[in-house]
Amino acid sequence: MNIQAQPTPRLYTPRIPSWAAGASFWRDFVATPEFNPAGAAGGPGTYTGATARTRINAAGLLETLDPNMPAFDFDPLTGKWLGLRIEGARTNRVRNSSFSIQTGGGGGAPQAWTRRNAATVFVVQDDAAPGGYYVRIGGNVGGTNPSGGGSNDFYQSPSDLAEPGVPNTLSYYARRVSGNATAKVAMGGARNVTLTDEWVRYSSAYTPTVNNGIFFSSYDDESEFDLACVQVETGPFASSYIPTRTAATTRAADITILSDIENYVTEAGTIFAEFARIGSGQGGFPRVFDVPSNVYLYSGSAEPWRIGWRKYPMAENGANGGAGLGSHRVAVAWDGTGAAGYINGSGSSRPGTPDPLSGTLGLGYQVGGVQNFLFGYLRRLAIFPRRLTTAQINQLIT
Repeated sequence: MNIQAQPTPRLYTPRIPSWAAGASFWRDFVATPEFNPAGAAGGPGTYTGATARTRINAAGLLETLDPNMPAFDFDPLTGKWLGLRIEGARTNRVRNSSFSIQTGGGGGAPQAWTRRNAATVFVVQDDAAPGGYYVRIGGNVGGTNPSGGGSNDFYQSPSDLAEPGVPNTLSYYARRVSGNATAKVAMGGARNVTLTDEWVRYSSAYTPTVNNGIFFSSYDDESEFDLACVQVETGPFASSYIPTRTAATTRAADITILSDIENYVTEAGTIFAEFARIGSGQGGFPRVFDVPSNVYLYSGSAEPWRIGWRKYPMAENGANGGAGLGSHRVAVAWDGTGAAGYINGSGSSRPGTPDPLSGTLGLGYQVGGVQNFLFGYLRRLAIFPRRLTTAQINQLIT
């Protein structure tokens, strides 16, 4: 479903969770999908997202948000919110990605798409489908692979669809309708994808040497499947869906800050965060939180997370851990005697001493240069105006 979102109603004032007792700032984005909920300590924080973006709402449907509305995704399988989503800018280079412009393509296909040979293709408008429209594909006479000679397929191949020499990711929603559950998909090589009878988002990454088109076909003439919300973007994993019409479209980065961190800590303090990532293989040094040139949590290319502070190199004081995509809990605590970082129950190997904190706390990105985005979810966050004991921190991070 592709509907215009309204702000999430405030149904109640959240109770202070036990893990946030005594915090000068806290947010529980799993329990309350608001950036500045009534009753939460500290703030307000500031969120900026200069373009529209999509999310999965509480009904399990794809929803379009207005610019500057933060995205909280719901997980229908668990019945819980995943948290505040933080992503860097990405561009969907597929034209008419939701098939909302239904005429003008080749062979009777929607605009910017082509139906080839004996393939059958028709567009269905359905508010319950991802993006509000889908294409039903069938008619692969002889079961030939897509993009091959004599293929019966549905495709798009603009000259700038792929970015050669770097990782690209193709993603789409699909479901089986009849016949064989296998769909044939090609982009830089053909592959078979096993579908279910429910809408599922699929993705695959590859590094092209030249531009490639994207091709879809049914397994054989007796099989049909539905396709929606197609996306091709630069990067090693799929980010949130970006609707397009007649041209490639860029979703702006999520800029989330808490100003004047010195209002929440003194010469001592503790920062706690719980987070999860949406994909692996990201380059650079993505941040969970960042006070410029002072205290930060980041991941290197090998993807162990590290807590750091400016007065010692990261290689000397980091607490390592958390390479997977599940939920991780981290903290950094300091006072006049030193500082220590903690990740999923592991403490830093060498105590350090940060400078006094002041200025902007970036959440999910590096403030200096506006880069190194988390591409994931901030689930819980707390700032304490004192250094918590190791026992108290262990209760937070384990």
